[in-house]
Amino acid sequence: MGRLAGIEIKEECQEKFNALNHGKYSYVIYRLNDSLDQIEVVKAVAEGGRAGLEAELADVSDSRYAVLDYEFTTDDGGQRKKLCFVSWCPEDTNKRRRMTHASSKDVLKRSLGLTVEVQATDISELSEEEFRSKFKNIS
Repeated sequence: MGRLAGIEIKEECQEKFNALNHGKYSYVIYRLNDSLDQIEVVKAVAEGGRAGLEAELADVSDSRYAVLDYEFTTDDGGQRKKLCFVSWCPEDTNKRRRMTHASSKDVLKRSLGLTVEVQATDISELSEEEFRSKFKNIS
């Protein structure tokens, strides 16, 4: 994908996103590498949805990005699926990583063409209620 704002987004990031967009995965997790100059894929998961992503990130003490194919029911009872960008950056993440995570988040989100975002620093912010609130006005 190339380098944007000093951060290289590895080609695999777009490839896994495209596969997610075509229904192959339920979510994809990304991370900044150890030298904080590349965004890379951690894993792509075929099943699990929001609850699976929440369980996965509950065990991670470092920052992550994710894209979730979120399934929800609208107020009128319709079933919908929308892609949602997730920014996970626990409070105890070191300061340099937190700053780089924050500054590169929008670069990744824009490169994938996503607009809806859930930001979380605590696992409670990844609850079903938090996600529903982001999609409450979508019909």
